[in-house]
Amino acid sequence: MMKKLIIAIIGILIVSIGSAGLLQYYGKIVGNVNVQPPVFYASKDSISSNLYSLQINQKPQSEDTITITDGNSVYFITGEIGVTSFYKGNWHFYIKGKANSGSSTTLWLEFYVPQDATNYWVQKVKICEPISLSIGIDEKVYDVINTNCSRLSNLSPSDRFVWKITGPVNISITSNGETRIEVTLA
Repeated sequence: MMKKLIIAIIGILIVSIGSAGLLQYYGKIVGNVNVQPPVFYASKDSISSNLYSLQINQKPQSEDTITITDGNSVYFITGEIGVTSFYKGNWHFYIKGKANSGSSTTLWLEFYVPQDATNYWVQKVKICEPISLSIGIDEKVYDVINTNCSRLSNLSPSDRFVWKITGPVNISITSNGETRIEVTLA
């Protein structure tokens, strides 16, 4: 009886070792993954005065307008990103806006990682240098204006992104996400 048990255990060990060898040789899994880059949507969801939500892959639920007077700024901030690095991306900025004065105007965009959530105006990592954009004279018509920049950044999981817009402009927040940031691989 004991001999049969020992022979059975040795047989199981031999089969296990042989299977492990075959698995190492034949058991490789190969596949492709298609990762979609994020889209960041400006939202009218207010966090505090002149600070709004920048939503990741989620279009705003409501439509509204944010008015920025000359020299003032609004900030859009994400929640914690939760990643340690981000590929070199082309950051494409789209703003549906119109001048809020009787003449053409310039607005300024900045995109960065803030020092922390409470000091969102203090830059820790600059992703895009300040970019100027011109908006036409017509106060009645919203235009979608766009620009881009390219940058790679090391991040910590608790980092956030901030999109700062400065200038006399009315920004339209729409449920189809016309005021947004798209990222493509550089």
